[in-house]
Amino acid sequence: MKGARSVTVAASVTFAAAAGYAFGLATAPDPALAQMDATAAEMEVRFAAIEAQLPVLQQEIAALKSQQGDRATVQAPFRVVAEGNREVLSVTLDGGLPVVRIGQGISLGYAQSEPFISISNGARVAGMDLSGGNATLFAGPNAEDGFYAGYSANSGIGARVFAGGQSVAELLGYPGGHAALRLLSEGGLDFSVEPGEGEQPELKLGEGIILGYSESEPRVSIFSGDRVAGMHMLDGVATIYASQDGTNGFFAGPSPTFGNSVRIFDGGEAVASVGVPPGKMAGARFLAGGTLVAGIGIGTAGEGVMYTAFPDGSPAVTAGGNGAGSAQVSVHQGGSVRASINTSDLGGTGLVVVRDAGGTAVAYLSEGAAGGGSVSVTGPGGDEAFGAGWDGTQGAACVRRQNGNQFCLEPVMPLSRQN
Repeated sequence: MKGARSVTVAASVTFAAAAGYAFGLATAPDPALAQMDATAAEMEVRFAAIEAQLPVLQQEIAALKSQQGDRATVQAPFRVVAEGNREVLSVTLDGGLPVVRIGQGISLGYAQSEPFISISNGARVAGMDLSGGNATLFAGPNAEDGFYAGYSANSGIGARVFAGGQSVAELLGYPGGHAALRLLSEGGLDFSVEPGEGEQPELKLGEGIILGYSESEPRVSIFSGDRVAGMHMLDGVATIYASQDGTNGFFAGPSPTFGNSVRIFDGGEAVASVGVPPGKMAGARFLAGGTLVAGIGIGTAGEGVMYTAFPDGSPAVTAGGNGAGSAQVSVHQGGSVRASINTSDLGGTGLVVVRDAGGTAVAYLSEGAAGGGSVSVTGPGGDEAFGAGWDGTQGAACVRRQNGNQFCLEPVMPLSRQN
């Protein structure tokens, strides 16, 4: 540029002088031209100074670009406002961590060193946060009520609905693929489906109804205080029950111990049952301390049977048929029959027999062979010692002495009963 400018000026002066001399004019150089030449020289000096500063400026610009990425730095906290000092954007620090607010409804930042995002419009609020080891999505009319979903360190994975500051509905997930659904009211359970015993599903209606499993077997139970009723499959049996406390009460269904029966328990023990015990016929049985003390039922031949016992379980009075057309009532003592009313001894009917401790009959009251009544008493060996009765026409009585002699009231009534 400098050379071109000088050449131009020189050429102009030379051309003008030559022209003047050529036309016979004797002229001096133009003052304007001299001023122009001086200005050009000054500009050249300035351009040279600028050119000398360019490398320094370029280095500073490069350094700024490297440090700031072509962007201006603004120190937090700061606010961006619109007309009327209306806040558009603010950046503040909370514990050294940034909190950004956009207008009045959007907040992004950290709470207790955990990130959060929330939006609000008056009372309504929604957003997400990580707080106290939790990860939560939320939406509600305020900070306490509404819908919350995510992960809780205390309650696991799930979704909850809060009203009045209390959880009223919960859908939860557990490790292993299990889930729970709960509906609550005033802190109490209204409805739930969740894992129960052995991780089996269990449905609850309030605090009084349960449908679920016990020891992997299904059950249905209702409760009110200590009272309980229901049905279950347990230990290979199916049982329905109504109980005062789960132990005492009414139980019905097959049982390895009681067979197919209805049982009544009191004091933790069976006191009565109606049914078919294992290996026995149907009947009603009454127990004390686990011992059978009374009963009525069906014998093995289909006859009716009645049984009573002493507290030790030994028989007291028994009655029934023998399946062959005969009936008997027996009184027991010491484990043996001491008296009986039957239709089988001696082939008679309506026979009353008294026996000794060894079971030997020692006295009889029966229908006689000739009709009428007959009384007979024997000795310890069973030989008849006294007899009386109707001989067909009149009464008679005889006594047999120890020597074998027989004394009778007339007429004679032979004593024929012998052991």
